[in-house]
Amino acid sequence: MPALIVSALAGAATLALVWGRRFEPARYTAALAVAAIVAGWALAQSPQLLPGLTVKQAAAPHDTQVAVVVAILAGAALLGPSLVTLFRLALGGQLGEGRRRRCSGANLRRRQLNRRGCSAPRQRS
Repeated sequence: MPALIVSALAGAATLALVWGRRFEPARYTAALAVAAIVAGWALAQSPQLLPGLTVKQAAAPHDTQVAVVVAILAGAALLGPSLVTLFRLALGGQLGEGRRRRCSGANLRRRQLNRRGCSAPRQRS
């Protein structure tokens, strides 16, 4: 019940903040409302996940849990550096400049432009 009250208050605060065009704080109160709903659901399920089935009974075997954790860590190790690079380029404003730099030479011939994936400048008639 406390999670439901927190969620309702956070939802009302979110609506008030959006109405007042204060979007940054509204993000946080919306996240709090969702987190309170999820926490309330988890608290309501304890100690039974389904009727007649406890959380401990529904859990996967230990070897399966270890395999899942290892797979998640390996995926994070592969994906983490690429996400960091992507965010650094995108937030630094360097992500969309590649084509402009390749195609900006005044002395490039049409064949070089095509090889680089650029379109030739249109000639005025």
